[in-house]
Amino acid sequence: EIVPVAGIGQLADVASVLAEGFGAPVEIAQSITPTSMLDDDRMVWLVGLVEGQAVACGQLIQTGDVAGVYSIAVREQYRRRGFGEAITGALLSAGLDRGCDVGVLQSSPMGQPVYARMGFEVVTDYHLFSPA
Repeated sequence: EIVPVAGIGQLADVASVLAEGFGAPVEIAQSITPTSMLDDDRMVWLVGLVEGQAVACGQLIQTGDVAGVYSIAVREQYRRRGFGEAITGALLSAGLDRGCDVGVLQSSPMGQPVYARMGFEVVTDYHLFSPA
């Protein structure tokens, strides 16, 4: 089941999935999921549930007619079962419902084959640099 995040409890579930999905401390995930997002009509968070437990999540940020898909995360034990693709598709559908006609995203190497199967094309590469 994929549902829109409607309250603080579900937003905490999203932070938990993000932390596990990206291998980040939960405090970092909480910092990028402030409750103010629930009141921003440009944003939609979706959470994927299995037997009531949050296993996947993703975010839509609308800018004009562009649906930006971000923060797709799936708990490790649920990977390779189509949850990431399902969340991505649901977010793109939400974008269409909001009048968007372009979908964009940034991908990790793990997600790139999924997005390629969905019809996304690579238009540029990002290079991240960090201190040695």
